[in-house]
Amino acid sequence: MHSLTSYHITNLKKSVVFHVLPRIGNVNWLKSIHLHCVSLILMATLFLSSCHHREIECPAGVAGQIEVRFMWDYAPDASPDGMTLYFFPLDADGQIWRFDIAGRDGGPVALPLGRYRLLAYNNDLSRVSFTNKDSFDDFTANAGVVSEGTVTPPGMLYAGMVEMINITMCGVEYVKPDGSIKSCNQGLVRCYPRRLSTVYTIEVRNVTGLEYLRTASVRLDGLAPSLRMVSDESLGEAVGENAALTPDAANSTLGGVLTGFGSAPGTLDHQLTVTVTRGDGKSFAKSFDVTSQVLNSSDSKNVLILVDGLKIPDGVMPPSPGEDVGIEVGVDGWDEIIIDLTTGV
Repeated sequence: MHSLTSYHITNLKKSVVFHVLPRIGNVNWLKSIHLHCVSLILMATLFLSSCHHREIECPAGVAGQIEVRFMWDYAPDASPDGMTLYFFPLDADGQIWRFDIAGRDGGPVALPLGRYRLLAYNNDLSRVSFTNKDSFDDFTANAGVVSEGTVTPPGMLYAGMVEMINITMCGVEYVKPDGSIKSCNQGLVRCYPRRLSTVYTIEVRNVTGLEYLRTASVRLDGLAPSLRMVSDESLGEAVGENAALTPDAANSTLGGVLTGFGSAPGTLDHQLTVTVTRGDGKSFAKSFDVTSQVLNSSDSKNVLILVDGLKIPDGVMPPSPGEDVGIEVGVDGWDEIIIDLTTGV
């Protein structure tokens, strides 16, 4: 009976076993077999580690692990607490997979072999909800509703997309942002998130009467309440957002920042309303048309809104005739906000 020598090679997720039967009567059989097996081992290793052999068929249902690494080239200052990843299948029999990864760097995920599209976004915005989560193209972010016509500023939303990821037994290939195909037998996928939120920086210059000021706030109208993330498309009827204004007595300014999902579709009117409350408790509001500044900003994701010249009322406003509650037109374009403390309105 002849003895059987086995050589077992493991590479990635495949194992190869070579069985060698020595010849009888040949004193050099061990040396010959050894050289032969070394050659086979080298050939098999090259075969198994190469991702250029597209003829390899990957069994359905077999899991493959990839490493998703977030590259913050387009948003270097981003520091999210974590990222949520959705993998949408491109194959007819696939299903949607979700993963949550702490931090900004990314990490490993295990998926069935197949083709996917990836959408990833930061998951640290408690006031933002998401709808249409069963669709890569229609996945939508929504700002929180305060009341009819008013939403909360969403904060800084970042998202990255990969149009195609193909996970195979020999690694992964995916579409890069420039449209080229990248192959990696180590299973590495690089994703490049961008900022989707628009930042509105508001500065009111040459403010007089700051010595009378207790608090100040601002409202910007004409904004979108929702955003289709993959296409970065603003959605919904126009709403407004509120934010506090911080006084700078040394420079005679009021300043504040809002975040939003851009202008509502078809909106050609953006009103900025400044509300001040004096030390005596009286509140006044004044509106400015800032449509041109918002729509004609050189950077649609970073909008600077400037108001020059604002005098905080220092005297008694004309009384509102026969009204206990409402807004009365006063001097210098200010409207006095009349509050009936008995009703809280």
